[in-house]
Amino acid sequence: MPPRPAPDRHLAPLMLVFSEPHRRREEAGSGRRASHGPTTEQRPGRAATRRQIEDSFKARVTALAETIDLASARDLSAHPHVAASILNHGRPDVTAMVAGASRLDDLAACLHKALESHEPAIVAGSLSVREAEGDAFRHGFNEVSQSLRYVISLDLTFSPLPIPVTFHADLDVAAGKLQIDAASPSAA
Repeated sequence: MPPRPAPDRHLAPLMLVFSEPHRRREEAGSGRRASHGPTTEQRPGRAATRRQIEDSFKARVTALAETIDLASARDLSAHPHVAASILNHGRPDVTAMVAGASRLDDLAACLHKALESHEPAIVAGSLSVREAEGDAFRHGFNEVSQSLRYVISLDLTFSPLPIPVTFHADLDVAAGKLQIDAASPSAA
């Protein structure tokens, strides 16, 4: 029977085992150690803290937000396998949506579809994308900053329990740029 992770640790997905050493090597610069002596660095494993899991998720979602899908540039209706594959990774091009206000209403559904299609750690049925409401936002729109804000909440699949996460997607209407803020635990 495999050892159980400590209470403050979760069983992370296998992709985190490979991405964490790569991230550390990039941060170190050259990627090579100066000495061959003993090290206190832990070997990659499947146990990870909640913070490591959330940071990994944030990096993947940020990369998704910075990538425009192929369907925004080409009609993929004749190629359904390409439309559903990693070749179509990314989010829709919001500059075209900003130009036509009627298509801007579809942005929440497009963000939902992009996250659902390209983020395997989301628990099925837990993803929610809705317009932000509050003092500064009316139907997700802030008149002062000319931006749209969506509140995105979901559960990440991890053992022993799923991790609830909430974050914002802000669309600068004037520039047509989408920005994702830091993921944080849900207040549920």
